[in-house]
Amino acid sequence: MSQPLVARPRLSAVLAGGTRLTTVVAPAGYGKTTLLAGWADPARTAWHTCTDEDREPRPALDNLARAVRTVLPCLDFDVPAAARDAHAMTAALCDALGSAELVLVLDDVHVVTERDPSARLLEGLCQQLPPTVRLVLSSRCPPPFPVRRLRDDGQLVELTASDLAFTTAEVAALADQLGVDGARIHRATGGWPIAVRLAAEAMRHGEVVDRPGPLFDYVATEIVDREPARTRELLRVAARFPRFRPELLVALGHRHAPEIIADLVGRGLFVEALPSAPGWFGLLPLAADFVRARMSMRDNELRELYDAAARWLAAGGHLDAALSALAELGDLDRIRRLVDERADDLLRQGGADAVLAAVRLVPPEARDRRTWQLAGEAYQVRGDWAHALDCLQQSVENGRPGVGTARRIAWLHYLSGATAEALAVCERYEPDGADAVNTSLLLSCAASAQWARGELAACRTAATNAMALARDCDDAAALAAAHTVFAMLAAATGDQAALTEHNREGLRHAERAGDVLSVIRIRSNRASHLIEAGDYRGALAELEVALPLAELTGFTTYRSFCLNNRGEALLGLGQLDEATADLVASRTIFTAIGASHAAVPLTWLAETYRLRGDRERSATAYRQAIELAELNDTATQLVPALAGLARLLVDDEPETSAELVRRALSFGTGFGYSAVLLASAALRLRQGDGVAARHAATEAERLARARGDHATLAEALELRARAELLLRPGDGAALSLVDDAARIWRELGNLRAERRLTTARAAISADDRRRGEPVLSIQALGGFRVLHSGEPVPVAAWQSRKARDLVKILVTRRGRPVTRDALISLLWPGEPAERMANRLSVALSTARSVLRAQCGAAPHCVVTEGDTVRLDLAAVAVDVLSFLTDAHRGLHAWRHGRPEAWPLLRAAEAEYTGDFLEEDPYEDWAVELREEARLTYVEVATVLAGHTSDNGEHITASRYCLRVLERDQYHEPAHLALVRALAAAGSHGEARRRYRTYVARMAEIDVEPRPFPQAVTT
Repeated sequence: MSQPLVARPRLSAVLAGGTRLTTVVAPAGYGKTTLLAGWADPARTAWHTCTDEDREPRPALDNLARAVRTVLPCLDFDVPAAARDAHAMTAALCDALGSAELVLVLDDVHVVTERDPSARLLEGLCQQLPPTVRLVLSSRCPPPFPVRRLRDDGQLVELTASDLAFTTAEVAALADQLGVDGARIHRATGGWPIAVRLAAEAMRHGEVVDRPGPLFDYVATEIVDREPARTRELLRVAARFPRFRPELLVALGHRHAPEIIADLVGRGLFVEALPSAPGWFGLLPLAADFVRARMSMRDNELRELYDAAARWLAAGGHLDAALSALAELGDLDRIRRLVDERADDLLRQGGADAVLAAVRLVPPEARDRRTWQLAGEAYQVRGDWAHALDCLQQSVENGRPGVGTARRIAWLHYLSGATAEALAVCERYEPDGADAVNTSLLLSCAASAQWARGELAACRTAATNAMALARDCDDAAALAAAHTVFAMLAAATGDQAALTEHNREGLRHAERAGDVLSVIRIRSNRASHLIEAGDYRGALAELEVALPLAELTGFTTYRSFCLNNRGEALLGLGQLDEATADLVASRTIFTAIGASHAAVPLTWLAETYRLRGDRERSATAYRQAIELAELNDTATQLVPALAGLARLLVDDEPETSAELVRRALSFGTGFGYSAVLLASAALRLRQGDGVAARHAATEAERLARARGDHATLAEALELRARAELLLRPGDGAALSLVDDAARIWRELGNLRAERRLTTARAAISADDRRRGEPVLSIQALGGFRVLHSGEPVPVAAWQSRKARDLVKILVTRRGRPVTRDALISLLWPGEPAERMANRLSVALSTARSVLRAQCGAAPHCVVTEGDTVRLDLAAVAVDVLSFLTDAHRGLHAWRHGRPEAWPLLRAAEAEYTGDFLEEDPYEDWAVELREEARLTYVEVATVLAGHTSDNGEHITASRYCLRVLERDQYHEPAHLALVRALAAAGSHGEARRRYRTYVARMAEIDVEPRPFPQAVTT
């Protein structure tokens, strides 16, 4: 890079005082590159000049990493070939940078527009770089992302064209060095740096430059005309390429190219080295425009030039440049041939985006079968199933796909959850033995689909045939796929030895084949198997490898499965808030791509809601999971959802629960059978059938021990203990079963479940209920239930929905009386009061009857006084009102700095099990209390998050933030506090992922995100 002839201390001072982001924005010729090159310290400045290929995230990040390695050669960072998610990619690079002190200069950023995918990468880079790294953007246009908040927060330094223009004094200093008239130059150029430089050069040779209009053309003509003929001819050729190497120009007949280029760069004329691409050079934009306009080439000259350049570039492995030359030549046949022959090299050099960019050079009507197939494979790598399927179908010839195309189409259907369509594709293809590798892969795909549908015998047959073919041809990818299916079969039958062996062999072959997709799949499956065995921490360790790889490669389906499995593992450890966040993220991704796999995270999400007491949301999630699983006829997803909903409804709707159990049992003893047995045992206990309950629990216990399923074993022991106590109250042996279950939960690391069983055992052994509280209580948070001594009143006992709604309305009045006319207008809107009076009387009678039956000799809970009705809060406890009381007391104490605030706030936060009357989202009479309770909860949790974070309890703080975000996904302070807490706790990867979620949420409401917050350590 040439050195500036004029010192510019005023601009250097501005640059030296920069913070997170510095932008240098001005039109061409204002010396942006020269200024930054003169200011930057080469020892700690990484420089990249953007080109068209940087419009795609993956090549852009590769180029950034290459630039950083010029300063940090030991940078431990690599982007998989299929990298897609811009913010995930940026986060990985930022993590790799760590605490390195660095200035990252990106020149010519204007090539990346707001519509280009890399705009998000640049935004993520600006927002997530460590505080020890400064980002400098040089461009002809403003940055392609919002910077208002950075400007408002004092984290942005901006230099514009008016700042870069040479002052009179600076022009005079340059003129003095060259012995020319500085005042005349400044009048003619207005301080335009490149014009100043060229005008000074012209005046040095005695030319007059008083004409400001065509100044550049005039001066450039004078300068070019004074260069030797061989230099002019080299410029004439070089201007036809966006970038070039001296060796290329030598191959094109300019044997003195290295010396000429070195001379021009040294003098700062026309040619510049590209810091981002060592060994490559380019003409300055205005110089290139001038040369192309004034030094034209005939068509045949251009054809010969691009033909020779394409050959040389392809031979040297510069495939993107070779393809660009062929595109200029318009030679579609050679483009197709080069893409076909060098597809693997393209993938290694530029990933799927490079292949797609090459394919786009060929118009759709000119693409052949192989070109379409390459495009389909590239879209498959990116996880764009619709475009991949379209491209693969375009590659079909004579109406019948070959086995290679067939297995890719079948695999796409399987990944989207369309198992029937996947099997249909497999069944339509009749193998002819000509392609053993693809036939084996097709059979493995069919076996996977059959496994998902619960057709284990057919699955085993297909898997056996796939394995035989894979072994015959000894193909690593085919062996990995076959072993993966056999591992799934072993998991279904509980064969732990075979499961371990096939997982190990599958992973070994996948890594040998370099098959990233299979590596992610196997690790995700292995995590699921470890979860079933109760090894939650082992599962999390597997996912620490699989999830980042899935995020970086952009394999959307597997990223979602990894999130689901991590949520399931966290649920097993009793970390319900973290589990909920992961499961919600998994469900959201599956829903966004239209995959019925969303039934999987929905089932586990329903279980987290059940354990938290949010029964209404739990039931909704279970029903959604059942609907999706039914839609796709997937037994592996349907049976667990049926069993979960049956267990949830045991108390409130025992008849519905019984029907769900019967339906789940109809699928036999395969997938989810242990969960069905647990639901059956709970149902029998509710029905008072201790013998049947004991039988179901004992069978679940037997299966759990055989399969090494520790979590199911603990639940089975607890249910068996309750059955024994129902048959023989006070049985000491039964209490020892409770102790065994508690011990298992403790060994698994689920302290929440252990504490629950310890409390239950104390209650059982003392044979005593809690005292000092009303016998009757109403739960309205997370769903409506009336409980008597802790036992729920069945829904059927109400007989009338209006009677339940009446009690709900009275709860919203908080003990205040409401007139009968007002109740009628709320219960029967639009109906005349006189016609509905009798119906109201019936509803009141029913409500009193239900509550009185539960209260026994207690006074009436529903009190009528003249023409008004109210709920007697002295006779019944209402959870939402208790929560608000505790919350207001705690917040009042916090505002006055009293230490008793914290136990009050923690108690209030624990009471909030869900939103008020979630089953009535559209009832106007419930809105006010629901919103008050929700907003109060958000305030309570936010205060607790800040308090625990200040005390260094970062994990606890993160859980409070997660709970806030569950209620309000656009709560910006909670998002940023969560990221800060996770970073402070050392969970840097998770902090980055949560930051990306924050950025996405803010984009949905058109709010510019703040930069990545820095952890505050204590």
